[in-house]
Amino acid sequence: MTDSCLHVAIIGAGLGGLAAAIGIRRAGHNVTLLEQSAQFHHVRYPPPVTALRSPPPLPCPSRPTPLCPRLLESYLHRHGSPLNPPQVGAGIQIPPNSARILRNWGLIPEIAKHSVQPTEFRLRGWKDGRILHRMPLSHESGDEDGVGMYFIHRADFHTVLVDEARRLGVDIRLGSTVAGIDFEEARVEVVGKDAVK
Repeated sequence: MTDSCLHVAIIGAGLGGLAAAIGIRRAGHNVTLLEQSAQFHHVRYPPPVTALRSPPPLPCPSRPTPLCPRLLESYLHRHGSPLNPPQVGAGIQIPPNSARILRNWGLIPEIAKHSVQPTEFRLRGWKDGRILHRMPLSHESGDEDGVGMYFIHRADFHTVLVDEARRLGVDIRLGSTVAGIDFEEARVEVVGKDAVK
């Protein structure tokens, strides 16, 4: 913690804005996070099934690869997922350098509940899906601290960060469209609401 407490306004509650808010709040400063969306649209799909983590070759007309449209359609149909959910991103990687920060914040157990750690990288041929090269990965082969890589859906990662920001006392203001910033007065103008100083 610091002796001089600042009030920091962050515009945008995406992954970067939330991570900044958490880091600044953990340093002992007050944080107001302004987000123009009226609500967070967290659409979660069922956890990845084993067949999608290490898919066997499946027959698919015109292109026999494990990630063909027929496999995806079958997966969505089996799990009852909506065909047109709100667009909130897709799967992303959390590399070891970022995972180390999340570990220091105590968030890796929650991240691990919603993610997978790759065991290998595969290079496949574009015509037939044949594996051309494999590069094994171990969870110990992450950075120098032994922190590995995680694959997670953006909505799940976002939810973990929102929950942590709220737990720390970050003031998250949804439906706040920024109209301008007055740097001399250290004030953020918000459409139809009180300014943030």
